[in-house]
Amino acid sequence: MTARSTADLIAELNGALRVCRRATLIVGFENSNTRFVAAGDPDALNTLNEHVQSGGEPVGIVGFQEGKVSVWPLEEFEEDEWAERYLITLLSELGRQLRGMGEKHVGPVRSGGHSKVAGE
Repeated sequence: MTARSTADLIAELNGALRVCRRATLIVGFENSNTRFVAAGDPDALNTLNEHVQSGGEPVGIVGFQEGKVSVWPLEEFEEDEWAERYLITLLSELGRQLRGMGEKHVGPVRSGGHSKVAGE
């Protein structure tokens, strides 16, 4: 699959707002840092471009909807086990942090037509 432009990724991110109250693009780095780009941010494209130019790889989207948090890979990574592991680990960490703040529902990682519940 040909890599999509950062503008295409921002369009997909903003499209996630049709089903999520908030959505954020997950950008991973080899040194295990993770950066996020928020849907609806007027500077989102510039932020994403900066992350990519610094070696970041857009991997997936985290969505927040009605008390639930879920993540899903970008279509380029739907079949990549490393991406699924990365997103499960990220969701587990988010779940720990959110539960510490009183959030009770941390939902599935959707990947390749199936779901895995993370953080359990």
